[in-house]
Amino acid sequence: MATLADFRTRVASKLGLDNSAGSAEQLLTDSWCNEAVVEILLRTQCTVETGEMATTVGVWDYQLSTNILAMRDIWREDANGRIDPVIRLSEQEILDLHRSSTSSSAAFTKYATSGANLLLIWPTPTAVYTLDLLYVPRPTVMSSGSHDPSTLTYGRIPTEFHKAIEYYALWQGAEYDENRGSQGGERYRTLFENYLAQVIRPAMKRKGGVDMPQVRRGSWRSKRLLARENDRYPV
Repeated sequence: MATLADFRTRVASKLGLDNSAGSAEQLLTDSWCNEAVVEILLRTQCTVETGEMATTVGVWDYQLSTNILAMRDIWREDANGRIDPVIRLSEQEILDLHRSSTSSSAAFTKYATSGANLLLIWPTPTAVYTLDLLYVPRPTVMSSGSHDPSTLTYGRIPTEFHKAIEYYALWQGAEYDENRGSQGGERYRTLFENYLAQVIRPAMKRKGGVDMPQVRRGSWRSKRLLARENDRYPV
């Protein structure tokens, strides 16, 4: 386990930055560590949560919660626990369906995400029902030395992946320090990229979290396969 205080100490000692309480360089280090957590979540999706949102009659476009960093999948479960077939399409395909058809239904069968904030579904719902979401949660910014990125609040980055946070902060810190004649930004960037590719992604694969077998689009699927149905957020 590594806390924000640990990262501050490591980065400052390796780059010669000022780690005194409240100093400008300590605050920069904090910002780099927080950027690292978000970058790792986006690129590896090592933390995934489930959630719900309700539809509104006659509405087919919805604002996603700002707590959602990246969408993984959406589904709808009937009263008997059966997962209704749902197909993920592109934004343009959903728009084309709405332009070419006036179909409406109590249950949606297709969806798309647009940008970082918009959810589009088809057909337009005629009843209120609940959407089940699978998503990468947005972490709270770490500010205290005791804050730990392995907790859910601050990203739930597994402790065995914390080296990636350090490498990212060192990369950004080395680039900052290059303005004073130092070198090393590219070296730490390579260490960070290699750590994602050679450590985190293989570890995720061994756990079955990244490269599980695909399920045929539109077919019935069990809850165990929801995380890999249709398109993924780019990694």
